[in-house]
Amino acid sequence: MNKFIGLEVNSQAITLAYLAVIGKRWILLKSGSVKIEKEEANTQKTVSALKDLLKDVDLMDTKVISTINHQHLFVRELIFPQMSNKELLEAIRWKVKDYLTFPLEEAVIDVKITVIFPRKSGHKEELVVV
Repeated sequence: MNKFIGLEVNSQAITLAYLAVIGKRWILLKSGSVKIEKEEANTQKTVSALKDLLKDVDLMDTKVISTINHQHLFVRELIFPQMSNKELLEAIRWKVKDYLTFPLEEAVIDVKITVIFPRKSGHKEELVVV
């Protein structure tokens, strides 16, 4: 049995869905949501709320899929032709500036190549850019 936790964290709530896959069926084992008050967003109360959501959840051998929603954070999948690391970083910086709500110079960019597509005209790379 494969188990997954879907976790969304934003400025208003923490939401959890705990699922198991048995054969081809998805089974909801637990779900819940806890509101976060603005003044509590970075407090021990929020940590306690997350612990309560995770109570009775078997974390061993469980994959966690999470989203963090913030105006200064974005995750995109992009596809580029294969190129040197220096050229790739420059191409990424050029592309992500369209998504940013703040100056590119203030951005911290991290990249993970997830797939390389072989092509006769040259390989293409799929990237996850954070």
